[in-house]
Amino acid sequence: MKTSTQDSAGSFAQLGGTGYAQISFTTSGIKWIARKSSSSGQADVYLDGVKVQTVDLYASATQYQQTVYEVSGLPETTHTLRIVRTGTKNTNSIGSSITLDALIAPDIYPPATPTGLTATPDSTGIRLTWTANTEPDLAGYRLYRANGTSSTWVQVQDAMILGTTLFDAGLDPATTYRYRVRAVDTSANLSPTSTVISQAPAPRPTFSAPTLSDCPTATVTPTDATQLRTALANASPGDVIRLAANTTYSFSWYTLARSGTATQPIWICGPRSAVIDGGGTSDGRGLRIDGASYVNVVGFTMRNAAKGLQVRSSSYIVASNLLIEQIGDEAIHLLSNTTDSMVVGNTVDGTGLGPDRAFYGEGVYIGTARENRCQYSNCQPDRSDRNVIAFNQIMNTTSEAIEIKAGASSGWVYGNSVDGTKMGSDHPAPIIVFGNQWVIEKNDIKNAVADGLQVWTADYELQYGLDNQILANTATNVPGLLARIGNLTKGTIVGCDNALAQQGRSNISCQR
Repeated sequence: MKTSTQDSAGSFAQLGGTGYAQISFTTSGIKWIARKSSSSGQADVYLDGVKVQTVDLYASATQYQQTVYEVSGLPETTHTLRIVRTGTKNTNSIGSSITLDALIAPDIYPPATPTGLTATPDSTGIRLTWTANTEPDLAGYRLYRANGTSSTWVQVQDAMILGTTLFDAGLDPATTYRYRVRAVDTSANLSPTSTVISQAPAPRPTFSAPTLSDCPTATVTPTDATQLRTALANASPGDVIRLAANTTYSFSWYTLARSGTATQPIWICGPRSAVIDGGGTSDGRGLRIDGASYVNVVGFTMRNAAKGLQVRSSSYIVASNLLIEQIGDEAIHLLSNTTDSMVVGNTVDGTGLGPDRAFYGEGVYIGTARENRCQYSNCQPDRSDRNVIAFNQIMNTTSEAIEIKAGASSGWVYGNSVDGTKMGSDHPAPIIVFGNQWVIEKNDIKNAVADGLQVWTADYELQYGLDNQILANTATNVPGLLARIGNLTKGTIVGCDNALAQQGRSNISCQR
């Protein structure tokens, strides 16, 4: 083997004595690439043991990377090519050696047309599945989408689809989409297109939440802390506890452990000038809802407590249009298997203000950290599922504006405005997700330490951090990526409709 910058891959082989070169291949054709020169001789070419051609490598001036023999259209079974130096030469040649630059076995046969393409509405889009091809050299698939009656087909994902399913996320529910799929082999041959199918996505959920004007006529109007504690302790379905304007309720452990019903929720409401004051950022709660269901908490202010609103072991709780400020730890915490609840339209301003509590200053926190599960979720992952965090304004948090812990699944983080200005370097993204099947969509992310949002799977908990959807988020002053996806995560989709942060959109291929 001799080096040469003028030959393929920077080298070539030369045979000047008796001998041959041989290769086995399983593709549909092969090329012999060689030099031609004034000192080259002749060679016999054998395909599958049969002589097919004598090749003359003579040329008056040296020619590099010449295709001197080629065959195509072979069945994709095992073949053998042998090149034998004959020792003969053209009468004009001054030598009889032969050269071998490269043997290239291109595959020109495409895979079979994929079959069995089906489409099913799911979450924000459509889940496509098809039957697996059986070719041994199959590399994967390409899925194409056309919107409505458009004749323009778009490849849904840049990266090769390695399985036989893809979830096409972030679609318009008012549009019917058409799909087709093609198989790709290891030589980049594309199959014919599959049968075209059509499907409309499922309707999107709406995230409307009550405002103060929706609060019914009061059944009780407490005017001091004692009256408020009594009203909470005695609440029953349909009760409306309306806080008085321009009134501060100073107490650190207000708790509601009573439930309403779907048709008669319990209301705790009041104007912004009605303030629950916890008496200090080192202890207490603004309000705890514990083991309750069907409760609406609307409109008023909570401040100056270790924690703002804490919801434990509850369901169908609505926290909307609150102002929660000057909090020692996290502002809003849904935990202990709290499900089907909504945190909508609230303003969070200032968390992590307790003594040495900056690390715990989340704005909205869903679930329980692994080290605290034995205290809050029977030592099991905290399945605070199907919760919604939407249209909140979250600023001046010393930790994540929104954090979803492992165990929590199937929720939405939608349309929030989050600002990471006060976050420390140990909190690199205003939104962090460790849960499964969350939709993170249309959030406006500002002033991050590094990335806009991150999705992670812990190496000790591989069943979480999966199948999340990152769609149409925007970024301002985000020095890293808009969305960083951890190496162990699987199934997470980053839409190409997400904004580009300073280092780009994501570390994984986006989906159109």
